[in-house]
Amino acid sequence: MICAQLGRKLLVTFVLLTTIAACAPGRSIVRGNWPDGRLETHSSRVTRRVPPPPAPEPEAIAWVAADPMDGLSAADLNRMNVLQTIHFAFDSASVGSRTQEEILAANAAWLIEHPTARVIVEGHCDERGTRRYNLALGQRRAEAARAALVALGVDFGRIEVVSYGEELPADPQSNEAAWRENRRDEFVIVAIDS
Repeated sequence: MICAQLGRKLLVTFVLLTTIAACAPGRSIVRGNWPDGRLETHSSRVTRRVPPPPAPEPEAIAWVAADPMDGLSAADLNRMNVLQTIHFAFDSASVGSRTQEEILAANAAWLIEHPTARVIVEGHCDERGTRRYNLALGQRRAEAARAALVALGVDFGRIEVVSYGEELPADPQSNEAAWRENRRDEFVIVAIDS
């Protein structure tokens, strides 16, 4: 009983110290470039511009290769949206819908075709729920997407995950349409090694 309480206290202390270190002044909690090439730092938070809602999806998702790769940076590829975003149902981290599976298959095909690319899967949530709950839900969403990519043949070591919870909404409004856009995983290319 005493060992369990001591273990819990050590775990809580570790989580708090890790959180404090990640949010220390001068350190960025973002590990990659934004799709438009900007970097986010602790002192200058950047808000993403959201494109207008996409047209209704066609029956099948068409994957377009970003070749030729010569001279394209990770930021260029992110601007070209070579890796598509997946969306989730309310309070769900499941990646079992047909649309999600098609997008994940297309993302995995691109990653397999470009074996030097490394990505971060960013898990996001809508504003409903507590901050702590949404961070955990975003983490589960990112890990579910990573597991699906690995099952499709992408090397586990090339994929990192991070949760932003409700902190970086795609649509800042407070309505069902905005919440639907905010429940998502984004795939950010952070490196293309030559």
